[in-house]
Amino acid sequence: MIIEHDTQLPAPNPPGLFPLILWKGEVLERWEELEPLIVRSCKHSQGSMSVEWVKKALLNGEAICMCTVENHEIVFATVTEIVNYPKYRVAVITAAAGSRAEESWHRFSHILEEWAFSMGALEIQAYTRPAMARLLRRLGFQPKFTIVSKDLRRRLQ
Repeated sequence: MIIEHDTQLPAPNPPGLFPLILWKGEVLERWEELEPLIVRSCKHSQGSMSVEWVKKALLNGEAICMCTVENHEIVFATVTEIVNYPKYRVAVITAAAGSRAEESWHRFSHILEEWAFSMGALEIQAYTRPAMARLLRRLGFQPKFTIVSKDLRRRLQ
């Protein structure tokens, strides 16, 4: 699914922490400061995603990046994509990293919810580590699945 937009945020930046959506045409402009956050998130993905995959998804409009910015610098970023399940559509947060996470979530969670709903999503999901899961529970997320895995890479040797 290609994600488009038709509005821009106002150019002047208010003081303090504020939300920012990076649409596909804006990703390259901010990639130098966004990339280290994506690298941090990918390090914790247990090999399930790469920086290259995230960049491609953002540039192709298959995902969006919601950030918080302070003094014109990105301090926290999430990457979210729309996923179609057989019976409903969800917005899946595939990457999140940066500082001031809780304050950042409070700044843009309502925007993420509105965007997800406008895309036809009936819920927002996140595959995350325990610390982020605790934060998201404080923000209204509830555990839904327990994911277990068995590594089969040893069979490749």
